[in-house]
Amino acid sequence: MKYMSLKYSIPKTKNELVLRKSLFKKLDEAVIAKLTTVVAPAGYGKTSLISSWANLNTKDNLCFKWISLDESDNEIHNFWNTFLNCLITEDKCSKAYKLSDNEQNLNFHYFITVASDYLAKSSDMRLVFILDDFHNITDSKIHKEFNTLIKYLPEKLHLIMISRERLPVSLSKYLINNEVLELDTEDLRFSVEETTSLFRRKSAINISDEDIKILRDNFDGWAAGMQIFILSNKDTNINSDSIREFTGQQRYIFNFFTEEVFEHLDEEIKSFLVKTSCLDVLNASLCDKAIGTNSSYKILEYLEQRNLFLFPLDDKNQWYKYHCLFKDFLNRQLNKHSEQCIKEIYYHAAIWYEESSYYTEAVSYYSKAEKYKEIVAILDNEGLNMLKRGNTSVLRRCLRSIPENISRENASVCIYYAWLSLLNSELNQVNRYLDYGKASLSRSNNDNYEGIEAQISTITIITDYLKGNINKNMEELKSSMELLQEFPQMYCIVALNLGGSYMAKGDINSGEYWFYETLNASKEIDSFYTAIIALRSMSTCKFLKGEIKELEELYTDCLKYCKTAKVEYSPIIGLLYVGIADINFRKNNLESCENYLETALELGEAANINEILYDGYLLMSKLLVCKKDYKKAIKMINKAKYISKKDKLFIRVIEPVETWEINLLLNVNDLSSVDQWERDNSVVLENDINMLNLAIYRTLSNIYIKKGLSIKSINTLSKIVSYSENNSLEGVAFEAYVKRALEYYKIEKLSEAFSDMESVAALLLKSENFRVVFEHDKELLDLLNMMKISTDNFPLDFLVNRLKIRTLKSSEELLSERETEVLNLVKLGYTNTEIGERLFISTGTVKRHIINIYSKLDVHTRTQAVLKASELNIL
Repeated sequence: MKYMSLKYSIPKTKNELVLRKSLFKKLDEAVIAKLTTVVAPAGYGKTSLISSWANLNTKDNLCFKWISLDESDNEIHNFWNTFLNCLITEDKCSKAYKLSDNEQNLNFHYFITVASDYLAKSSDMRLVFILDDFHNITDSKIHKEFNTLIKYLPEKLHLIMISRERLPVSLSKYLINNEVLELDTEDLRFSVEETTSLFRRKSAINISDEDIKILRDNFDGWAAGMQIFILSNKDTNINSDSIREFTGQQRYIFNFFTEEVFEHLDEEIKSFLVKTSCLDVLNASLCDKAIGTNSSYKILEYLEQRNLFLFPLDDKNQWYKYHCLFKDFLNRQLNKHSEQCIKEIYYHAAIWYEESSYYTEAVSYYSKAEKYKEIVAILDNEGLNMLKRGNTSVLRRCLRSIPENISRENASVCIYYAWLSLLNSELNQVNRYLDYGKASLSRSNNDNYEGIEAQISTITIITDYLKGNINKNMEELKSSMELLQEFPQMYCIVALNLGGSYMAKGDINSGEYWFYETLNASKEIDSFYTAIIALRSMSTCKFLKGEIKELEELYTDCLKYCKTAKVEYSPIIGLLYVGIADINFRKNNLESCENYLETALELGEAANINEILYDGYLLMSKLLVCKKDYKKAIKMINKAKYISKKDKLFIRVIEPVETWEINLLLNVNDLSSVDQWERDNSVVLENDINMLNLAIYRTLSNIYIKKGLSIKSINTLSKIVSYSENNSLEGVAFEAYVKRALEYYKIEKLSEAFSDMESVAALLLKSENFRVVFEHDKELLDLLNMMKISTDNFPLDFLVNRLKIRTLKSSEELLSERETEVLNLVKLGYTNTEIGERLFISTGTVKRHIINIYSKLDVHTRTQAVLKASELNIL
């Protein structure tokens, strides 16, 4: 068994174990709740209870996962890394490490995602996640996230927390709702019956029921104390007097270890026990190295055969640990040795771990031995690999084990700190560590001088860039990308920001190039977060260029990638759903748009992901405008504005929420607010059009159209057409051509109107990407009919179809197929719940369909809807 898998192994159940059936029953009943807590001092059988229950459980629908938490898990990234690696099954172990090594994924959201995927494989399976020794976790950040995890725990996942100390979990709400089982010292105390069973299994000595009751009362049901009493009297006659003299106080337990166990061992065994007591786990090879012997295998075998408080951790009996009370006793003996002697044991244990490539454990023991040069040597050999793999939690623990005064004197250590600070956007810290690194480099002869210099230069450029010095550093940043390819995680982040910067400058093609780079590089390292952000950013380029079909294919591929990577339930997937909803909106598939959008917003709101919420609220407002629900649309706009003020993204510069708000106000004829915005922004028309003011130009053209200012609107639209054609923004040009054609038609400039519509037709024949929906169907149809009369072989039907012009308002096409199905069931008198059951959809979806029906038919009740639909021959 590999060393790391010991953390995830359920301890073996011994044959002589007392089966605690009443507690087993409570545990069986609790698995449908959120949480079980088992809190009691050492020796009360917490781990034995839960491990035996898990090992002996015969229910096929329960899947048990076990973590033995230790001090190395008391760091937030490593904590969630441990969780994820435990959860993933063996056949996906390598994929799990690749995913979990990416530090930005390490949080409770991602754990919920992976757990949900795990549970989705079986409809009736329940996952029982057991956390032993939770008292080792003292980090307040972990406590905070863990409380949130419990709040959003998947329905079929049950947590069991085992601890010697009070848990940092707020339980009152869950207790009220019967969502938690609490087991404490009182529950874990052995009853008289269990004490009797213990004696019968552990000892052949006859003892009266009365004496058993006295013994149980003296020890207050403390299992460890009673077992030690049995061991201490296995060769003597037990009577009532000896029972009364032996109390349950722990000082007597230590006396027992001294007098009844330790003093009867030979010196070699004593020395072995004491010296190896400072090791967390034991195996023969490790012990040989740590204490300088070659007899560890023989001694471990002897200790196990004699049942001397040594427990196997695996089926092959290669790894062991001491009973916690015995280990405490041995540690007291170890403290009698010199500090230097103890450090030597730590040092040689560290060497064994390093030679076995367990770098985290090696660093831990080197730190205890105060051998900091050896830690630096590990970093020199492995630090870059940790950084390249994105395994930053391990790198951080290595760095933190080195005292600050030593860290400052080592250039490579300072550079690693700078990289980590950069990844966490702690830009002030970056400069501090760079200064330390430069100073150290100038004072020492470092074999990797040029490599460190190159890293310092790259980090400096990136930091300046992220601080806003875009124009100054973009070319320098591009030149450093070759070096950054050695650091895939950082390469993705920088490439994504480069794309955004080019977009902000109006260079849409360069922006799109770097988004592609980010997308592909992110997939290579399974950084699905940056992959999705890159794709959503690329959407802006594609929409502006009118390349909707190609964009749709990219989203489909990315969704497949996320499913392959087993992350399709992650909250950030909501950003993919926003993109797919946006595509459906532009294709006038409003029902599909709404379905995807609702899913996206649920994910975004649950995880509080601003990227999802901003885009989702903005798109929802547009959808509500199509339904003429302007009041709700304005609410969505306000939500998007709030997020925009908190968190600025380049997309919001190119498609700012304020311009869409003005377009919304035009729909509700709130011209006073529109007039003020027009006065504030019309000065833009004096400047050349560019990517940053394109949204303002487009909004001003809409204002002029609404106000009937055809000449002004035509002039503005002409600038938009010219800019779009020069920059290959065919999506923008397509929309501007249609609007300008309608404006020409209004002022009876038919040749110009016809010319614009011919440009529209050419674009439609060139590509299937253009799916723009226009409000003025009647005017557009009139214009096309006039063109047909005036033009030979004019493709009227083609344009009507491709422009999605609604010519049959009273036909069955008014309602979607699903809405017609719902309305037919309404006519038959079915309730919303019954309709949902018949159509296999949720009641909420039924309600949404009915609201859509009311909006499309302009009615307010079920009866009115049925009558109106009958009149229109829909039913």
